[in-house]
Amino acid sequence: TFYENIVQIGKKDDTPVVGADGKLTEEAKAAIEILEQYAKTFQERNPNLYLFNCVMHLDEATPHLHIDYIPVANGYKTGMKTRNSLTKALQQMGFAKAVSKNETVAWQQRERTYLTELCQEKGIDVEVLGVQRDNLTLPEYKAAMQKVEALEQQAEEMEIHNRELATQAGELANQIDELEARDKSNQEL
Repeated sequence: TFYENIVQIGKKDDTPVVGADGKLTEEAKAAIEILEQYAKTFQERNPNLYLFNCVMHLDEATPHLHIDYIPVANGYKTGMKTRNSLTKALQQMGFAKAVSKNETVAWQQRERTYLTELCQEKGIDVEVLGVQRDNLTLPEYKAAMQKVEALEQQAEEMEIHNRELATQAGELANQIDELEARDKSNQEL
């Protein structure tokens, strides 16, 4: 069993890979430098996670890494001495046996902290996204994102409609003022 993590800095709006000129953006260059440093130090930080593949992607909206690793735990008393176990591998790396949260959550938090520190060294402010989301399958996530996009579109349409209604309300208020002025003039006559 192996695991894959995707590590990304920025969003398509603030860290696009290429600019309007078709060249690598300055934001992407900074993100690439940080991601390279993160990847180079991954094995050192995580001795029980055997890193066998690490690929930087620049073919999508933002620079990101695909990090593939195999958790390796040693020192079992019975059976094989070395086994594939994420829980034990993380425990052997110093993450306490979980009580309410699992070791993976603590490890992910440590990795995010390290990545945040790398970003701050380069003067990049970090806004953490996607940490508190449900674990969804890819089709579920895509469906949820489509709903979000549809709701954002609906909100934008409602905003436009509200502006139109406000304009109409202003026009009606002007008509009422004109009619009241006529009525007052008629009463005086």
